[in-house]
Amino acid sequence: KKVENVVVKPQDGKYYRYPSYIKDVTQTPKITPEMLKYIDDFASTLEFHPSYNGKFVNDSKINNPNEKYHAVYLYAIGPKHNNKIKFKNSKGKEVYQHQVYTINMQIEAATGKLTSVLCSIFEQNPDIPDGKTTYVVRKSFD
Repeated sequence: KKVENVVVKPQDGKYYRYPSYIKDVTQTPKITPEMLKYIDDFASTLEFHPSYNGKFVNDSKINNPNEKYHAVYLYAIGPKHNNKIKFKNSKGKEVYQHQVYTINMQIEAATGKLTSVLCSIFEQNPDIPDGKTTYVVRKSFD
């Protein structure tokens, strides 16, 4: 009798989804209710690019089973993001119009306790040629 390992895809949330290449729930940090609150609070204030369907991409993976902290990384692009619009920044370099949202969290691997949260918006367009990052939430917990 042949026994196959059953792999379970991580569960998507209201405001986040996992990319198709993350197929195993054991490869990704667990999203706790506390983390979910930060994701929901930030995401509910944003307007997403149509291709993102109102959700962040949860690109978080456990890289090493012995790591002390897990990094949780989610990103999305905004409606003003456009790789077809090019312009020069103050250094004379050609850049594209960007509007990127990110959520970076760090949790203790053993307990799942949240140690830091950083929610930010990066924008770069002809009005802001050198780019600007707005930190919406920036917290560290002891």
